[in-house]
Amino acid sequence: MERVIAETDFISLLLNHQAEATDDQRKILEHPRRNNQSTIVRIKGLAGSGKTLCLLAKLLQEAVQIPPDAPDTEENALLFVCFNREMAHYAANLLKPFPEAKRIRVTTFDSLVYQMLMPTYNNKRKPVCSDVAFPAGETWKLDYSHQFTGQAMEIVGERYPQHKGAFFVDTHGKAADKNIAWMNDELCWLEAHYLTEQEAKLHYPAAPRIGRGGVHKPRKEVRPVILEVWHEQRRLLAQERRFTLEQAVNRLLKSRELPRFSMIAVDEAQDLATRSIELLLAMRENMDTRVYMAVDENQRIYQRDFSWKQLGVHRRATTYSLAQNLRSNSAVHAFAQRCQGIFNHTAPKSECVQLVRGGEKEVLDLAVNLAAQPNRTTLLVGGPDWDAKLLARGVVVRNPMAKVCAAAEGRLRDEVDISKPGLYVMGELKCKGLEFDNVLVPSLACGADAPEDARRRRYVHFTRARHNLYVVTGPRVPAWAKEAYNDLL
Repeated sequence: MERVIAETDFISLLLNHQAEATDDQRKILEHPRRNNQSTIVRIKGLAGSGKTLCLLAKLLQEAVQIPPDAPDTEENALLFVCFNREMAHYAANLLKPFPEAKRIRVTTFDSLVYQMLMPTYNNKRKPVCSDVAFPAGETWKLDYSHQFTGQAMEIVGERYPQHKGAFFVDTHGKAADKNIAWMNDELCWLEAHYLTEQEAKLHYPAAPRIGRGGVHKPRKEVRPVILEVWHEQRRLLAQERRFTLEQAVNRLLKSRELPRFSMIAVDEAQDLATRSIELLLAMRENMDTRVYMAVDENQRIYQRDFSWKQLGVHRRATTYSLAQNLRSNSAVHAFAQRCQGIFNHTAPKSECVQLVRGGEKEVLDLAVNLAAQPNRTTLLVGGPDWDAKLLARGVVVRNPMAKVCAAAEGRLRDEVDISKPGLYVMGELKCKGLEFDNVLVPSLACGADAPEDARRRRYVHFTRARHNLYVVTGPRVPAWAKEAYNDLL
């Protein structure tokens, strides 16, 4: 059997023995070899190549250099930032065995932003960035919904009856949900590129950025209408004391009270917007502070607008590339690579990769069998609707969203230690960066509309498996999957 080293063990190997580390990983651990080497470091690599582990190892290396009796201040603090809470919790668990980890702050980018803008829940402690924080005594919340975008589209649509049914104002037709989702992406882009509506009015009509992907290409004459939707969305958000992540970043970039860190590590940097990275760079202790960013364009599933060139570091950053897969066995790895159009002729079809014809019954049957395996972790890629179905089959979900028992009360999915054996259920955007012995994917189809987005999502899901991957294929097979797996389906 192939040896696949668990993440929990590999950090120690990187730090202490390094015999198991690849040459490329050693180069990262030895950076900087010269004093004049760049303070911005990019770590590129495919899924399972150890990017996150290198980030954590570098943070621990830096933390060891801080004297044990040094005061617990920002100048002696290091920052690890990732995109989702599940990964933040997992990274914190990986660091627990190391005493130096007390110097490392592990957080999601959203949580970091929120904590800098808002006081503590009892309002007894002022926000970190009080100069740009929301008014004292008021509770503002980050908004992730498309609710206010849809309402804004309706308001503006009433002003322009000539555009009835157009994608930028239609919220009632068959494509309503897709229209609102597209508009929400466009408004996020506007928020991330222009500090004021006046600035947007001046530059947006002729901006080269037109929509997301190739779904819609709004003509120059309709962009002022989109700007009106943006204005209404902002007004509705403020009225309900809500704000978007992009709005929060813009506020914080004006702050003179940003916390400072002696080293910053950013996991899955491609999932953050360019301006979000700019905010993190502004939180360096000084210009010599090193910032390490792990990136993999093949795992870009959150659709943030990110550009190294726009960030201005593409020419002065040091780049290390990790090419060796260390997480999944060769069969799982080869099967996942087909999502990217890479065909490995060493037969990805094996006992380690099983394509199962069927539907919900077959998914549940597999889940029952996999959950019963001792000392194995299993991921089912899906939403909370699976919880009740699994419970009815007598399967205990280790991270239930619903309060199915007293022991689960108050417990969220991201608060569970996924290193413990059992079955876990996570949505399509939640399991990124994590690893499991077995992964069960209920369908080749997924929530993404564009084929390229679907390919990237499934690539992420397939590469979560260390040993075994199970994919249930129904009667409808997406076109991209037919192309990638034509000889296997």
